[in-house]
Amino acid sequence: MDLEISRIGRHIALWRLNRPRHNAFGGTLLRDLIEASRAAQQDDDIRVVITTGAGRSYAVGADIDNLTEMSRLSMNTSFHRPPSGSENGYNSPSALVEALEEQGIGHWTREWLRLDKPLIAAINGPAAGGGFCLALLHDLRVMAPDAFLTPGFTSLGLAPELGASWLLPRLVGQSRATELLLFNPRISAEEGLRTGLVHRIADDPVEEAVAMAEQLCARSPLAIAATLRLLRSSGDHPLSAQLVREYRLQQALWESEEFRAEVATLAARLSGGPR
Repeated sequence: MDLEISRIGRHIALWRLNRPRHNAFGGTLLRDLIEASRAAQQDDDIRVVITTGAGRSYAVGADIDNLTEMSRLSMNTSFHRPPSGSENGYNSPSALVEALEEQGIGHWTREWLRLDKPLIAAINGPAAGGGFCLALLHDLRVMAPDAFLTPGFTSLGLAPELGASWLLPRLVGQSRATELLLFNPRISAEEGLRTGLVHRIADDPVEEAVAMAEQLCARSPLAIAATLRLLRSSGDHPLSAQLVREYRLQQALWESEEFRAEVATLAARLSGGPR
């Protein structure tokens, strides 16, 4: 497999991207990631997912061999029927579906974000092109001091994908996102931290990601999942609709055993303190 899957303790899943040429998107990597996310959604033991790259890179987007072949095909064909040896999990048997395709790789993004568990990117090296986009699709990002991020799309005569044009302005603002996506600079770990793209810098990003994951594992999985749903959908709804979503999810949490147990624990702790 192009994705190495392991478990750290009971509740933390570690997914390591492992492909030739700096973990380029190709082979079965995209399919493996989607299949892993679907399985993690069904596994109540998994509470946090960490991704990182094998070797010295996180991920660098399209495999040049696949890209060369795909560039001779239509976009719809290359998405639904990728080049030989490459799979993204969305091969379509229907010519009609393929002809009327509107979202392409966007289907992959939407499927990825259905995972109601925190996603932490441990960026151990360059994250470029699609790898940059993949990092943005995580809820939290930890970066090695010598790693860097770069969009890279306009340098190839392309525009952003995987939701980067939606996610990046929400993270750094419209003005900064415009500059990054047009000029494709190398974004250092320090700049990423300063602009809000990165949450932590660590010599060992996986170790730091695990420490963060352990803190999240100690919290209510229901509350974490509800919070992620609200955050990820906030850009799709006006305030009035988001308030309704907040109330409905809060209702479900309010009636959960986890909430009642936490309230009882807090009350017992406060009752023993000064009055």
